[in-house]
Amino acid sequence: MSERKINLLILGLILLLGFALRVQHLLHVSPITDEYITMLATRATLRWGYPRLPSGLCYDHGLLFTYSSALFAGVFGFDPMVTRVPGMAFGLLTIATVYRAGRDWFSTRAGLMAATIVSLSPQAITWGARARMYSLWMWLFFLALFWLATGLIVRDTKLLRCLGVVALVSSSLAHILSVAFAFPLAAGLSVGWLICDRKKSLSVRLRDIAWPEAGVALFGVFLLISFRALGGRGISESTMRAMIDKARFADPLIIAVRAAAVASPFFRPPLVIPGLFVTVGIFFMTLRMIRNPESSDILLMCLVVILCGTFIGLGALSSYYADRYVVALFPVFALLAGYEIAFVGHLLGQRTSWLVGLAAPLLLLVGSLGPAACVTATQDSINIDQAYAFVRRNRAPGDIVVTTSPAAATICLGGSDIYISADSDGPCTERRDRWTGIPHYTCSEDFATLLDTEARVWFVVDDWFWDHSLSNELMDLIQIHMDLAFHPDGARVYLHHE
Repeated sequence: MSERKINLLILGLILLLGFALRVQHLLHVSPITDEYITMLATRATLRWGYPRLPSGLCYDHGLLFTYSSALFAGVFGFDPMVTRVPGMAFGLLTIATVYRAGRDWFSTRAGLMAATIVSLSPQAITWGARARMYSLWMWLFFLALFWLATGLIVRDTKLLRCLGVVALVSSSLAHILSVAFAFPLAAGLSVGWLICDRKKSLSVRLRDIAWPEAGVALFGVFLLISFRALGGRGISESTMRAMIDKARFADPLIIAVRAAAVASPFFRPPLVIPGLFVTVGIFFMTLRMIRNPESSDILLMCLVVILCGTFIGLGALSSYYADRYVVALFPVFALLAGYEIAFVGHLLGQRTSWLVGLAAPLLLLVGSLGPAACVTATQDSINIDQAYAFVRRNRAPGDIVVTTSPAAATICLGGSDIYISADSDGPCTERRDRWTGIPHYTCSEDFATLLDTEARVWFVVDDWFWDHSLSNELMDLIQIHMDLAFHPDGARVYLHHE
């Protein structure tokens, strides 16, 4: 069998493995509470044509994913599992796009290594099989990077640059963080563009690329402003305050620590081996850039600037970190790691055979990422849907259902009566949940008054919310006056009998 056929066979196996892991997660791991908000938006889109939630709010967060989910639900019927299928499809597209970028920019072997990392990464599996916008965001942002870098650095192609801008604007309709990611993306592309062709003057090169791309970008900005004017959420006030707060940029040490926290999902188990290759690769790439950079080094430098620039930017602007907010960078990380792993495989192949040089790195990645990938795809630690199923089977007319996840209650039960969250420092004022519009209690006194009624009261809460968000006063009140009726792994149901 020829080398080309073997490479295609391995790519097919990588895609099949990624598909199997994501299908397993989709079918056997319960949705998280945020997924139910997307499900509400999907159902509303099928009914109204736009994501108008029960509270009346237009849910524009992840707008493109909502419409993609509505398309699948319109064809196959609305079901929680159907709304998760688009995320899986976009995850598989990401694997294929990463392979194509690695093959075109570096080598077929680098593309295979990078695709393997994305296929087996627990973060990519998790967000590639959920009814949330992160999988679509990851694919569109990397597609924008691929087209822009190819059109600017690899070959001068206006069509690719325009397509890249379209993909970037589209990614911002998948997740608003693309607006923040656009700055390090522009910095990385600018570095690569300035280094790759020093023969032309800067003014000539600017004139060559400016007008088509600028026109598409301005149209994209117009779309974003229009969605904001039509009632979408846009960038929150807290985010805007963070962006103009100069104190956040005053201490480089604090920024460095925060940047390390943002980067931690890429370097903790099970991604230690790819993270090690990235770290070593950046060091040697810097040495090559100082001496005599090659075309591959310019692209690597572009990727490093984007990756590190985003870490620093988010570290300066945010004090809250989660892997889903940097999931769009996983393909960039995978390409950097894949290039270095493929280079080691090339050296090994020179001493043995090309097949050994290809198989050994792949086995290293499968052995280091495979166990965690299998656990991610099979271990269900949420089970909030089972908790609501228990309430649905046992509640009686007139019962009151109190929940910390009203969107989930709306999908699983058809609705709930009270939404309760952590105690507020302010006075107990009447509020309503922003997604479902049901009454929102923020004080333990309100809940105590509710328990004095003659109706039976159900309280549904996931374990994470119980451990991290409820106040001690409210937890004591629940444990004293309510019985633990059902406790699957990840959620619990309390029942109060008058």
